[in-house]
Amino acid sequence: RATLMKKLEFYRDKLLQIELRNRSIMLRRIYDKWSFDLAKLIIRETSVADKVVERAILKKNAICLIPDSDDTDLAEKDRNKLRSLYRNITQLELETGLQETYLGFPFLVGHIAQDTYIRGPFVLFPVSIEHRKDSKPPGWYLSFTKEKPAIPNRALIAALKKKGGITLPDSFYDEFEDLFEKVEEISKANTSSEGKKGGEDTPSKTV
Repeated sequence: RATLMKKLEFYRDKLLQIELRNRSIMLRRIYDKWSFDLAKLIIRETSVADKVVERAILKKNAICLIPDSDDTDLAEKDRNKLRSLYRNITQLELETGLQETYLGFPFLVGHIAQDTYIRGPFVLFPVSIEHRKDSKPPGWYLSFTKEKPAIPNRALIAALKKKGGITLPDSFYDEFEDLFEKVEEISKANTSSEGKKGGEDTPSKTV
């Protein structure tokens, strides 16, 4: 039995790529074709990261990252980065048939062992990037997928166990799913309540 468990762990680690070359475990730097740093994105002198995370958790409407009307040099640089990322995502989708773009948050950063340093997202939220010409305002948008749930970063969790001896309880994954299901229920209830309140405040008209 012990031998079987070791074999299963070996193939699991191989499948999850439990090594520091894996960007979901150790993100050394930002490459435009693979990722985009939302923490550095500023809209109207305010960081967009907090709004993005809130909408991702609550699965709210898409958020405009860079409006077409922004003609600053910084905005143009960010557009070029998003174009590069979008082209790579599209190419991978054509080759594999899979749409696997995620927002990573929060990040775990630090040593989990004397010789092992990590920098990776603990939770992955499914998202999509697109340029919308007909939206108000037109620009590059980040959309939040309502059909797919947020998932824990299994590669990072496996690395915590293998490299750092940090083991999460067996109930973690069930509790993780329950937490996000409750958040979604609360969000839907609040949306419904706001809709009913708006209906009461606004008199109906008959033509």
